[in-house]
Amino acid sequence: MSEGKKTPAAKPAAKKVPLSEKEKLAAAAAKEKEAKAKEAAKVKAAKEKEKVAAAKAKDAAAKLKEKEAKAKEAAKAKAAKEKEAAAKLKEKEKAAKEKEKAAAAKAKEKAAADKAKAATVKKPAATKAATKPASKITATKTATTKVAATKATASKTPATKTPATKAASTKAAATKLVVAKEAPVAKEKASKVAVEVKEVAKVEKATVKSDIPKVSSSVKGIAKPIIISADSDEAEVKVAPTSKKKKVKKVKPVKAPKPPSKEKLEKQEIIKKFAMSEGDTGSPEVQVALLTHRINQLTEHSKRHPKDHHSRRGLLQMVGNRRSLLNYLKDNDIERYRAIVAKLGLRK
Repeated sequence: MSEGKKTPAAKPAAKKVPLSEKEKLAAAAAKEKEAKAKEAAKVKAAKEKEKVAAAKAKDAAAKLKEKEAKAKEAAKAKAAKEKEAAAKLKEKEKAAKEKEKAAAAKAKEKAAADKAKAATVKKPAATKAATKPASKITATKTATTKVAATKATASKTPATKTPATKAASTKAAATKLVVAKEAPVAKEKASKVAVEVKEVAKVEKATVKSDIPKVSSSVKGIAKPIIISADSDEAEVKVAPTSKKKKVKKVKPVKAPKPPSKEKLEKQEIIKKFAMSEGDTGSPEVQVALLTHRINQLTEHSKRHPKDHHSRRGLLQMVGNRRSLLNYLKDNDIERYRAIVAKLGLRK
């Protein structure tokens, strides 16, 4: 300490003056008042909180009532819509049934009209068929009566034969004898000719069926079934036209296989180079090699197109995937990790 500097003198401590009894009572009363005021404030705050809570509960109850009323109204509206839809469906079903009944009635009327037409068409044919034999019978009856009358007259009148009549009668008798002799021979010849015609028709039918080429169903107006009429001496071949057309199956031309693309060939070469065994396409080495190939392509692309942010994002995702695969190899087999890094030249 230097002599020029003097230390400041310490201040004397303030002495506590003892309080009188009145002051003590006043202080106690003030404390009690403060405590009572605090309690009153607490009670007021609690009452206000209760009031707020009651108001909130009332609001919540009112909101719930409104929601329930809305839900009831929505349910009523849904029920009304469903009833309307059911009524519409019933009306549609009734209309459909009525249409079906009307269609059935029309079909019945048409069938009845067709039957009536067929009956009217058949009746005149039947009457013609019935009248023709009757007219024939009457004609034969008249002819027989005429022949009987002529015979009766001839028997009554004496037969006066002239030489001309005698010659005519002898010629007629001779022709009758010749016809009577040649009739069975002619019948046999006719039966033989008919048999021969039938056999020829059968043979020609078989040959025609075998020789006629199959007609394609795509040709219009030509039908498949063949009708052979063997009633006459010469067999006739007819092609019956049909209205049905058979669908022709279109033969699709066989397309030549496309050559593999350049990217596919490069991918196959990378897989062969980095595969651990035959058929290996999922090992970490193969995946890392494929990712590096694609990353190199995208880096060149991003250099040419610096504003292509989408491909840049894909590039960053590929780099992250390759990083995770390399970390996996590094943790599990460090030698494989070093080999793949050396092969691909990733660490410079």
